[in-house]
Amino acid sequence: MDQVIQGRTNSTIPVPDGYIARDMRTGLPVNSIKLDSNGFAGLEMKTGVYDRNLKRSQETNYRAAIEGKATSVGGKARQAELLDGKVPTQIYIIEPTK
Repeated sequence: MDQVIQGRTNSTIPVPDGYIARDMRTGLPVNSIKLDSNGFAGLEMKTGVYDRNLKRSQETNYRAAIEGKATSVGGKARQAELLDGKVPTQIYIIEPTK
């Protein structure tokens, strides 16, 4: 996961101008990013011109997170304040419109 955003539980944040976002749960484009019941959302940034597809391991890991079957571990998880194994269950792919 490239970024984790945190805010009020179940709140929404507009997708920034110049970007599109897709909800990993549905595969559909969205205008806003919804934070989960812990106040988190995970973002996978796809900025490359040619390769904006998920790798197989990313697809598997993000699906597990969405289903509540993943656990956060390690220093990066601690830096993102994903304490006690919390993992965002709202995951989005975000990329520039151009």
